[in-house]
Amino acid sequence: MRGRRTVIFSSHILDDVQRVADQVGILRDGRLLYQGATQALIDTHLRPRWLIRIAGETTLLRAELGRQPWVTRVEGVGPDSVRVDGVSMEAGQRGIPVAVVACGERLVSCEPVAADLEAAFLALTNSGETTAGEQLSTVDEGSRR
Repeated sequence: MRGRRTVIFSSHILDDVQRVADQVGILRDGRLLYQGATQALIDTHLRPRWLIRIAGETTLLRAELGRQPWVTRVEGVGPDSVRVDGVSMEAGQRGIPVAVVACGERLVSCEPVAADLEAAFLALTNSGETTAGEQLSTVDEGSRR
């Protein structure tokens, strides 16, 4: 129905909402906290994160990433893996390869950790659990384009 109808869909199953909705509105206790593009909500309320795997031990890479101004958090997640949070996707995309080369490591993989609507919802509402007053309502804005 995209482009022909506006559909209002209210659900607590945010994976379903993310699959079908271009636009969302978040209500809490009868107050509209957010209305706009689904992806914009995710981009605004979540920091980018990557899982980096190298061929070897991560001590040097963790130290190098920790010195970078765009990095907000570095965490070892295994003998050859590091999770890093950054201030923006662009900063990480540019900075991760530079950091790997600077410490002389061999990159095995670098994957962005998926950001989803549920994580953005929780970040926006600053709550670990949804209360009875919270729900996510979506509007397909296709008919307004």
